Amino acid sequence: MIKTTTIESRRRHRHRWFAVAVLAMICAQAPLAFAAQSVQDNLGSVQRYQLHGSGTTNPSKLIWLAMDKLEEMAGSTLRMTYRSVGSGTGASDWADFTNAGDFASTDYGLAAVTSPTGAPFMQIPFQIGAVSLFHNVPGVGTGVMKLSACTVAKIFTGAITNWNDAAIATDSGLSLPSQTIKVIWRSNGSSSTYGLKGYMYAGCPAVYSTAPTPSNGADPFTGTHLYSTGVTGSDSMRLAIGANEYSIGYIDAGHGHLDNLSEVSLKNANNEWVVTKEGNPAGRLTANIPAVVTSAVKATFPQSGSATDYAGDWSGVNLFNKAGAGVWPICAFTYLHVRTTYADTATEGVVRAFVEYMLSSTIQAKITEFYFYPLDSAFAAEVKTAVSTTLSAASPVWTWVDPVPTGSSYTVSGAMGSTTFSPKRQTYAEYERGLFKKNIAALEASVAALKTELAAKTGNDDAADERTLALAAISFVVAVIAVIVGSIAMCRGGRSSQVMRVVGM
Repeated sequence: MIKTTTIESRRRHRHRWFAVAVLAMICAQAPLAFAAQSVQDNLGSVQRYQLHGSGTTNPSKLIWLAMDKLEEMAGSTLRMTYRSVGSGTGASDWADFTNAGDFASTDYGLAAVTSPTGAPFMQIPFQIGAVSLFHNVPGVGTGVMKLSACTVAKIFTGAITNWNDAAIATDSGLSLPSQTIKVIWRSNGSSSTYGLKGYMYAGCPAVYSTAPTPSNGADPFTGTHLYSTGVTGSDSMRLAIGANEYSIGYIDAGHGHLDNLSEVSLKNANNEWVVTKEGNPAGRLTANIPAVVTSAVKATFPQSGSATDYAGDWSGVNLFNKAGAGVWPICAFTYLHVRTTYADTATEGVVRAFVEYMLSSTIQAKITEFYFYPLDSAFAAEVKTAVSTTLSAASPVWTWVDPVPTGSSYTVSGAMGSTTFSPKRQTYAEYERGLFKKNIAALEASVAALKTELAAKTGNDDAADERTLALAAISFVVAVIAVIVGSIAMCRGGRSSQVMRVVGM
């Protein structure tokens, strides 16, 4: 075959070299790669900032959302990353204090000193998780099955192995078939496992007598009563429960409701049978998750004088089987861990801005979208004040503009400052995301209305109904494909704008 060089191939060749050139420009101007604490790169009039952390997977999507928004609203180039590696790895990263990043996140409190240097750090609760039990017993819906802490402990230790056990019948008033209980379990370290063990120990120490600790509580259950080989991660747990009749497992409540799994009603310390799902068919009391942080619970926080010591030892703090009306018995804080001082005061400023944003009403209002629960507003404000006070050496301090803070006057230099955040700074990608959300909501409403209409139809027009339903299904699939394609294009556009911003195009 004769080798030829076409115009098109030459174009592709030039495009490849252009891509390499752009990549080189980006790499040359990118912020310094982080090792240990970040060092901010502010050369003359060019202001560039960065922040990096690692930890639990539970809040990862929320953290990424907050980081995206801050990068978008910043008056200068800001790069923020979070490695979603799990609480155990996050705690291990943080224990290597010299080489650790700027912050870590775990689903349990740490000892005050976790490194040889003994360097102090803050432990900042910013959301609450609720672990719940879900089952797959046919015909038994959410809240219908009631299980006490002792019955739960017997199931997960293998003392109860059949659904027709007398203890289950006594708790629930149900006559269940003679079927082996398939106990779905987490084969990897899990904060959900820690929470369930904590509930069983607090609610029924006569059956579950081993007090779990942050160092061992997340370890997997053991025993021949456990079903199969176990699962890793929340998604695997919910799928396993849904796929196996007569199974039971545990997962953060929101993920279980995502698949409409049947939730077990648990008895709390006030002897109330509660569920986390609102509008449950059994009419059980819906728990108030943030209400778990009572004055009695706050009294268990480490203290410094008369105030909570957020730089103290939080390893003994838990939210298991706490007293209070409507309280859910298996709750846990998710924490951000940050140093009390940073070598670079500019890094301290970025850390402070990030943590304050995580505690703001804006982000707290987003938490339920990710199947977790916000702090009570008064508690969030208290924690936020402690962060601002402790990280007072931050320089520069990032400020918010648009709207102008009450009592201050507008200045162009203030509004256009490099260390400001403004919700008026947006990207076209953000605008497109808003449109997609509206379109999806409208589409969901249309499909729901069509389902209702078709369900109400009677007579001999079955064929027409089937055609209508098929058409609706096809339209839905096409719309979803369009959204996916549009999202890909939107993401590419977002990255392109980021490139243009960095290289000054």
